[in-house]
Amino acid sequence: PTSGYENDWILVLDDTSKGYNAPGLVSPGADLAGSVAGSVSDSTGTIPYRLFRPSGLAAGQKAPLILFLHGVGDSGTDNLKQLEWMTGLVNNTRSGQFAAYVLAPQIDTHSWFQSFTDTPTPAMALTIKALQQVMASENVDTSRIYVTGTSMGGMGAWDILYREPNIDRKS
Repeated sequence: PTSGYENDWILVLDDTSKGYNAPGLVSPGADLAGSVAGSVSDSTGTIPYRLFRPSGLAAGQKAPLILFLHGVGDSGTDNLKQLEWMTGLVNNTRSGQFAAYVLAPQIDTHSWFQSFTDTPTPAMALTIKALQQVMASENVDTSRIYVTGTSMGGMGAWDILYREPNIDRKS
């Protein structure tokens, strides 16, 4: 690691030869243990989110937070469909060496994470609000905030990092 943090890590989710679960679908009947449903609102609307909390942490121990932004096909308001493609991520961060909070907001079918202007989309503004809310309410190691996404969510990852390059200093 070049960042100076002794606990930096990289999680490879599709390497079954190393014992990691392969990515796959999370169905509504999937194990949502350790997760809580939440939402954030402002004058433009509301978005739901699912937060997976790590287990097995010592009292007061902080854990990284991974923000997962879904693709356009996983948009909606059911607070489940955005979990598609997250099985490997959730299963490998529940506890142990890679224990982390995983935050998965869901935006509706008429919204986008990324903006092509200096103003964030309403969905991105709410995503940032959800991230800040979780950082303030959970035992997050704010020096280890990670952002990832699929398709539209991948573009959203670039967008949030452009808008909030110091997100770890906002809690």
